[in-house]
Amino acid sequence: MIIILDNEALLPGRRLSIINKIKSGRNSKVYKVANNDNEYFCLKIYKEICKADTRKRALTEFKFLKYLQDNEIQNTPKYIVGSTKERWSLLSWIPGVQPKVLKNKEIQDIAKFILKINKHKKGKGLDFYASEALTSIDTLSNSINGRFRRITQMQPHTKAEEEMKKWLETEFKTYADKKMNQLNSKAKELHWKITEEELIHSQSDVGIHNSIKKEEELYFVDFEYAGIDDVSKVISDWVNHPEYRFNKEQETLLLESIKPIESKIGIKWKSRYYDIREIIQIKWIMIMLNCFGDGRENEEYYEKVVEYFKKSRELTAQEV
Repeated sequence: MIIILDNEALLPGRRLSIINKIKSGRNSKVYKVANNDNEYFCLKIYKEICKADTRKRALTEFKFLKYLQDNEIQNTPKYIVGSTKERWSLLSWIPGVQPKVLKNKEIQDIAKFILKINKHKKGKGLDFYASEALTSIDTLSNSINGRFRRITQMQPHTKAEEEMKKWLETEFKTYADKKMNQLNSKAKELHWKITEEELIHSQSDVGIHNSIKKEEELYFVDFEYAGIDDVSKVISDWVNHPEYRFNKEQETLLLESIKPIESKIGIKWKSRYYDIREIIQIKWIMIMLNCFGDGRENEEYYEKVVEYFKKSRELTAQEV
């Protein structure tokens, strides 16, 4: 298949051939493409998720990648050309593989990346928040409550969805309400008075699924939800991601490796981290159910959601 993009001045070899589709998720389609000189690139097409979602993901990714390039961050794709209006970007191609597990070096690479993107060699940095950024207890609470309302208002279309909705409205809701009440009770504590100086630049949509291992170095991709955020949420998202959950040793290593950032933002974030760990697990369950109500997921998928929930509770109980 041949596609032609308009910006001939910036595009290396104007005609592009699609080699293969890398992924087609809820948010975007990603293709490996080649130009006339057989040079490879990544073509990303941003889907319109729904009319209510007004986030300009193509523009966000462009701004964040430009910031990374201005600050000489090497282990990310480079932005070449695109159209925020038509919602596509052409990026440099990163040859490598998505890791299936993370070893100690990769975990240290995660910390190094977070530290590097917050050094601001050029300019003052970014001026926009990450999607669902954590700036107070209310922002996290509102995000989770909004997701829960949207999901439970959906009409189930399959037997599996009926069972999942029952579970959400009973066992899950009881647990989530308890944990949210515990968090809300801490709203007046000093470490929840978050200042702008305590926030960092974040990839936001973090996880093993958005990393590529190339020549023993970890590269990071997908910045369409990136921006300013709290490091406690960034670390907790990595540690609790359903696709690859960190064990206790890996969590400890990441927390130790990120410590140098405290010279810039202070130490209050660590208390917030321990406050929100279980809340972030609740949030991930909500994200896993993004497609609830469209009949797309089967019983096996919903069993994975419940298994993640049960495993999260077991791990928490072991630490008490």
